[in-house]
Amino acid sequence: MKIEAIDEATIKVVLTNKEMNAYHLSYETMDSNDTATKKLLVAVLGRVKGKTDLDLENSRLFVEAYPLGEGGLILYVNFMKNTAKPIRSSGLSVPLIFSFPSLEALCGACLRLEKQTSHLILQSKLYRTQQEYQLIVWSYCRLEQRLLRIVREYGRLRGKGSIASAWIQEHGKVLLEQDAVAVMAKLG
Repeated sequence: MKIEAIDEATIKVVLTNKEMNAYHLSYETMDSNDTATKKLLVAVLGRVKGKTDLDLENSRLFVEAYPLGEGGLILYVNFMKNTAKPIRSSGLSVPLIFSFPSLEALCGACLRLEKQTSHLILQSKLYRTQQEYQLIVWSYCRLEQRLLRIVREYGRLRGKGSIASAWIQEHGKVLLEQDAVAVMAKLG
């Protein structure tokens, strides 16, 4: 079991096929009401508690699971503070807008994003404005720096937030309404 801190509130856990078999689980059989799934999560949280300083007792959990080749699994566990007010996770709701000068640059960036961060991209859309391609990306957690490192080789960060995204969607010509990163990566 590999445990990696993604940010101050998110942990990535990689489980091998052998580890999944030890709990008699696969990605397809996991269910939040299943006893085996609960046992796996308790074991994962025990390991996370031993390796990090995260406050597990005063946090709510948001868990996402993704299949990993050969029967493995990737879990993203987000620890949200228990408060009376609802928490707005900026990583989930803040779109990032990237501009690319050419189709070649766009495809190159999408190919790298797909290879390195596809499991963290919730949604992506593609628009055309004047002479540039505009890629809007929503991600699972705060990966702005990781995404920026990739994109800077091919284009630039145009802006972020719902207002900037709305402007692009209103003034740009829609090219792909969903899964833009995956579709353009195939062309790369």
